[in-house]
Amino acid sequence: MGDGGDVGYSFPVLNSKQIVGYLSDVHIHVAEEVLSDPKQHASQVVMVFEKLVETTMGVTKEEMSQPAFAGLGCLSNPELHDDNITFLALFRNVCKMMKISKIDDFALKDMSDPTRPRLRRQLSAAINFVRFREEKDVMYQEWLARKKSVAAASKASKLRNIKLADDLDDVQSRMAEKKKAIEDIAAKSKAVKEETADLSHSCSVVREEGAQLKKANFAAKDKVASSMAALKQAEVEKERLQGQVVNSPQRILREVADQQQALDQELADVQAELQNTQKLQQSVVVLGRAKRELVKAAASIEEAGTELSKQESAYKEVKSTQRKIVEKRGEYAARASEISENQRRLVRLEEKLFHLQKQAAFKTEATAGELDAVRTAIADKEGQWSEAHGRLEKAKSAVEQHLQEKNLLEDQIEDRVRETKHLVQQITTICRGHGVRLREAMREGSAPSSTVIT
Repeated sequence: MGDGGDVGYSFPVLNSKQIVGYLSDVHIHVAEEVLSDPKQHASQVVMVFEKLVETTMGVTKEEMSQPAFAGLGCLSNPELHDDNITFLALFRNVCKMMKISKIDDFALKDMSDPTRPRLRRQLSAAINFVRFREEKDVMYQEWLARKKSVAAASKASKLRNIKLADDLDDVQSRMAEKKKAIEDIAAKSKAVKEETADLSHSCSVVREEGAQLKKANFAAKDKVASSMAALKQAEVEKERLQGQVVNSPQRILREVADQQQALDQELADVQAELQNTQKLQQSVVVLGRAKRELVKAAASIEEAGTELSKQESAYKEVKSTQRKIVEKRGEYAARASEISENQRRLVRLEEKLFHLQKQAAFKTEATAGELDAVRTAIADKEGQWSEAHGRLEKAKSAVEQHLQEKNLLEDQIEDRVRETKHLVQQITTICRGHGVRLREAMREGSAPSSTVIT
């Protein structure tokens, strides 16, 4: 009952116990005595209709209690009509409920002077409508909950998409910064490598020059040492010979001048060697600095390589994050398409539900006249059925009489058949006897004729 799919929206007429049980399910309590004798409990019947209107149509008693009617002042006794306005509002809502429940003949008399059969039929129709409404309301609530779930999922997906887009922008900006830092580090590394190559070349040149200067220094030291030794030996020899040989002062002065010149030359060479040695020491200092710079450059290169490896790992992580973001975008697109498909399905189902409701309303209006015609036809058929039933009873009695006559005739026919059979048997016996005598007579008649011929 209440599935909304029966042709003509038919409903069963319930008994009093079933009506009381179904009304209790919707929190409308009524005694069976009210249904058994509704005329004596008209006020309770009105209360039942009032609660049914509130249950099925959502119109409360307070909403049906309209404000004071402006035209009441024109009446002679307006206080007598205050309650009638609320009662008429209730009656209109009950009529609307009954029309929806396919009771088109509901009248004011059904509330003021109800009868048991009509009340049972009206309450059965209203209960059928209530159950139909509950079933459809459950379906509607399910679709509504599903719609809310889909909307919440769509909203969450949109928020997640926004967050992923923000994360993607952040990652891309960090990638750009890291890429720029990687390019800067690569440029610095290239410059350091070039500078290291230049320093390595300079170091090799300085090493060669240092080796040559060391050789020259050692040679100069040896030469100075030999010159000093020769000078000392010459002085000793000079002192030794000074007492033995008498030389002229000019010769001595020349020798001294020569020795002095040679010594000056040696000193100049020594001074040049010392300068070369200082230059070599400076070159060694520069070389030490270059080595330290080279060590620093190597450390910087190693640090740059470490940073570069970090940047490469970060770049790989960014690439992985980008792939994950692409995958998330694909998942979001799939979920978005699924959500849109669910939304389209929900819209189609809502349209289908609206179409079914509209079709039900059309069928309700269309079947109203058909039900009246059917009721009229049923009333006509009931009259015809009564007449046909009378004719059937007469026909039954006539048939019974005919059956009795038939049985009597059958008995008579059976008796006559038996008598006829007996007569046939007698006739057959007589015919057989006559045939025998006839053959005997024919034999007897043929005997003299044959004698004469002979």
